[in-house]
Amino acid sequence: EDKKKATDFLKMAAEKGHPSSIYSYAMMLLSGDGVSVNKEEASKYFKIASHKGHDESMYQYALMNYQGDGIPVNMKEAAKYFLMAANEGHLDAMLKYSIILQSGDGIEIDNQEALKYCKMAVDEGYNDAIFRYSMIFYKGIGVICDKKESAKYCKIAADKGHVDAMFHYAG
Repeated sequence: EDKKKATDFLKMAAEKGHPSSIYSYAMMLLSGDGVSVNKEEASKYFKIASHKGHDESMYQYALMNYQGDGIPVNMKEAAKYFLMAANEGHLDAMLKYSIILQSGDGIEIDNQEALKYCKMAVDEGYNDAIFRYSMIFYKGIGVICDKKESAKYCKIAADKGHVDAMFHYAG
């Protein structure tokens, strides 16, 4: 009964436009916490909170579009919202946007922009981005292949506990 009451209050706050409440209610809809799972409805709430500047909502909405989680896959929409979240400082979004830019899924390939967003996450110490950055130089994706630069970043990621980096650096 307390959970139901809390859910009702959260939904009321969400409907009044409170961004964190919108996000929290969307997460409840996404996971079925206190309410029935309704991913399509969750995506709508994430999008609303996104336009109120809530970066985690931007990321969640982008992720749902990227994965087709309860809504159809829409890579163009995913890229747009990953970019919005990345520009708000969301590290996972920076990395995902970089990956989409390199793959050209839904948007034009832009390896220089991909490198820029990956490096933004690297500069914040995000270990998955550090390893990916090392692989960009290892494979020469949009940059001149530079094994020395690759090894430098791979070692940093390995030292921070990234398992794939440990494996790659050891090999």
